[in-house]
Amino acid sequence: MTAKILRVPTSGSNLVLTNDINVLRQGGYVFAEGTRNTFDFAFAPNGDLFGTENGPDRDMSEELNWLRPGLHFGFPWRIGGADNPQQFPSYDPSTDRLLDSRFIAVINGYYHNDPTFPPPPTNFAEPVFNLGPDADSYRDPADGVVKDSSSQGKRSRRSLLIVHLWAWCSIRSEPWHRLFNGMVSC
Repeated sequence: MTAKILRVPTSGSNLVLTNDINVLRQGGYVFAEGTRNTFDFAFAPNGDLFGTENGPDRDMSEELNWLRPGLHFGFPWRIGGADNPQQFPSYDPSTDRLLDSRFIAVINGYYHNDPTFPPPPTNFAEPVFNLGPDADSYRDPADGVVKDSSSQGKRSRRSLLIVHLWAWCSIRSEPWHRLFNGMVSC
């Protein structure tokens, strides 16, 4: 039971959940799937739930997800709005310029082509897109160099919101306040 957000009744006592995903889905216990160590949950004033996720030991963006019931938020097939290359037969980590050799998962050889990757679900929900200035830099997978989208006259494909929800409360200037106004209760 990984990569899931479960919904349990607040009035429950001595609640035991089975390790059978189909039974949990049918019982209404599975709220959302495909999350990767989601933290910093926050509710918007209208009740919408948001959560942030850290990226992996590969240079892939963090995520801000608008969590809605019944949707799949990508993990392990998609991370930070990009495909996880380990699902593809042609993936060769020795040529992957987005791997950082300082990280434990890379050092221990956890990045590899995985022929057992199951087919992806069809109900993916993409992360909230980042319109902010921090989304301007990205690591080019072709050469591994960090580049600036603005100087290239384009918006980064990997631009995802990487600020934590708690930081929204300090954003009061235009156009940021307009963008987030009413989305998160501070």
